[in-house]
Amino acid sequence: MPLQTIYVELLEEGVNVWRPVEARAETDHIFRLPDQAPPGETWRLAPGTRVRCEYRQLADEVALVAVELAHGHDGWRDAGQSNGGRRLSAGATAR
Repeated sequence: MPLQTIYVELLEEGVNVWRPVEARAETDHIFRLPDQAPPGETWRLAPGTRVRCEYRQLADEVALVAVELAHGHDGWRDAGQSNGGRRLSAGATAR
């Protein structure tokens, strides 16, 4: 499957920061993250995992953002799983 740029939230940055990464598309909204994060970065979703993505507003652009782990063959989350209701603020920045 082709690679596509998606955004992953960085933790421990003090502000909302989103890292663009080249992820392998499995379906329209399911991607596999790269196997490693750059040194010194902590991603909200672990490198190498399958993630479900949604289009969200990031600062001045709409981007495909990893929102949660993908479960099952089609990537839809299991009952009871959620992303904690987190929403992206219009002031979120991409790195």
